[in-house]
Amino acid sequence: MSSPTQEDPDRGASDRPVPPVKPSPAEEGDRLVMAWARDIRSQELRYIGELSPAQNGKGSGCECLSCGLPLVAVNAGKHVFKRRPHFRHPEGAVKDSCEVLAARALVLDRFRNEGLLTLPGRGRGQRISGLSGQTYDAWVEFPPERVKTHRFDIVDRAHAILTLDDGRRLRVRLTGRVRVSEDVGFNDPSDIPTLEILIDDPEIAALPPEELRKRIQLLIGAGVWCSHWQDASLLEKATQAAIDQANAHVDWVPDGLEIPDALSPLLKRESLLHLKAKEILERARRINLPELRVDVAKRGRSGKTESRSFSVPGQILELSSVQLERPMGRIRPDVVAFTVEAPLWPAGPVLIEITVTHGISDERLARIQAQDLPALEIDLSVLGGVVTQTQFEELLVEGLTGKRWLHHPQIEVERSRLEIEVNEALAKADSAAESRSISSQAGESPFGVSLAVWLNRYLDAILAHADAFLHYGRSGAPTKEALDDLARCAEGLALHGHSYAMELGRPNWTLVGLVEVILTIKLDRAIAREDASTWDVVQDLLQEDRAGARWQTLYLMALKVFRPNLTPEQQAWVDQRRAQVWASIKAGEGRFDRPWKFDPLLAELFPELAPLLSLRSAGQEGPVPRVQASTTKRHPGGQPDLLTDSFSPPPLENTWLTGKALEEWKRKNPDGVKNWEYAKQHITPDI
Repeated sequence: MSSPTQEDPDRGASDRPVPPVKPSPAEEGDRLVMAWARDIRSQELRYIGELSPAQNGKGSGCECLSCGLPLVAVNAGKHVFKRRPHFRHPEGAVKDSCEVLAARALVLDRFRNEGLLTLPGRGRGQRISGLSGQTYDAWVEFPPERVKTHRFDIVDRAHAILTLDDGRRLRVRLTGRVRVSEDVGFNDPSDIPTLEILIDDPEIAALPPEELRKRIQLLIGAGVWCSHWQDASLLEKATQAAIDQANAHVDWVPDGLEIPDALSPLLKRESLLHLKAKEILERARRINLPELRVDVAKRGRSGKTESRSFSVPGQILELSSVQLERPMGRIRPDVVAFTVEAPLWPAGPVLIEITVTHGISDERLARIQAQDLPALEIDLSVLGGVVTQTQFEELLVEGLTGKRWLHHPQIEVERSRLEIEVNEALAKADSAAESRSISSQAGESPFGVSLAVWLNRYLDAILAHADAFLHYGRSGAPTKEALDDLARCAEGLALHGHSYAMELGRPNWTLVGLVEVILTIKLDRAIAREDASTWDVVQDLLQEDRAGARWQTLYLMALKVFRPNLTPEQQAWVDQRRAQVWASIKAGEGRFDRPWKFDPLLAELFPELAPLLSLRSAGQEGPVPRVQASTTKRHPGGQPDLLTDSFSPPPLENTWLTGKALEEWKRKNPDGVKNWEYAKQHITPDI
């Protein structure tokens, strides 16, 4: 590859850079000659090409357009020459920028003969400051205009007055960067529009007529207006355009809107936003309210953390009316919106506070809370403080950005309830921990602890292990301590008849997982899963293609009994899934056959589930009054093996015991009758 400094031999000659050629002295002289002068007798302009050979030399009969000295014609009337024909001053004459001044005089004179001119366009801009301090710029233009001159009056070598065909007058002022010794001393009347044209090129005085005409049109098009007939109208339009921008950003008090002038600009803007909010909400007749949520978490003496949550999903509510700055006790809310009753949301007033640069003070917040009414803040600072009307309407009606609850009566009620639950759970956990500590110090035997105590300890141990695993991982010391405690509790259950709580010397992790799911549903918070909700767990476990589908009947029972806080859409999904599972069970497909072995322990861990679990398992007093399916293994005692058997019921009309068989079962199972009667009422479906 060629070096960047080397010439590429493959490049064409036309591609090679051509160095600029410096003009010769003769050529430079030709460029700067004076080709125009004024006839001394007629005072008309004369081009050097118009002179005859007889007018060559001092007999040109022409004078300088600038200084008025007689000029010498050089090569006039000649067709062959070394230097182009031109005028020059006599030897020794003082000429002070005559070429430039002559060019200006020439241009002015040629204006007279043009007749039609294209005047350049005129633009005016305006900048205003909105109430927020934000500036808004607008620019409007009047297009170039083709005009016809009726009269042309030259005032001096730099000024002329044009009277147009429609009667308008226009001043043309020629300026340049060349400083001339003569002060034109012309004072422009303020009532005449003025066009300023830059003429500082001496070459203009050397142009032939056709080139001069083209150059004049270009010079006029590049002219700058000092004033224009449309200035007042353009300024008015630019001002209005800037105001329209400010209005579009809710940053200008529109005409006809009554906001006290004595207020500061920021207070005026807040008042304007309040008025706009009322106007928007009255027109939309709806508002999107954010979620109501309460989270309470505390750590007990044992080191265990208990948390509870409550939430009501946000939704768009219809409005019956909207009021602006209605006095309410010691406060005057910015806007008060009255909602129409909807599921989970009662009808009533919602106080709306709109903040821009300053938030709600502690004193004002206390006054709002004292009213004990729903109070919503809409903070516009999240959008930079300046929003368009479209953005404001979207945020106010449909959006949730910047919205937060300052107060809601239900939040406080639920917070108190959750704190009671957390305190009770912590007291229970602390008591259990102290009991375990005392038992450990005293060398307590597992046989000396009742089954009821082991059941409570087992549930607490599962929660503690899940919490430790999330916070410390597999290798953390707290995790090992929690695992050891869970193993002791599982061993205690095993010694009281629930042998399947232990498996190969360790807690049965299938059972632990099932208990974690039921606790998730009962407590309405995800156990052993970080950054997940109850719904996340439920939806995952109830999927159609879930590998552990055999346990879905258990999850559906828990959902039916404990009723976690699900949205209407989520509950509808669960109901649909429940119907699908129930249909499969009645059809005898076997996909949802659940092992019986954990049901007795689950019924004791969660007594609320016992009536439904009794439809699938044996109670302590004997089998339920149901004829066993032929596929179920039978044993000498007439009961199924709870550790291994599964049971998929045949059609219901073939399963109930009747007559003497039913009476015999009732006599032998008095404690199971209540559960059975309850189960019969909830069997459609019972999961």
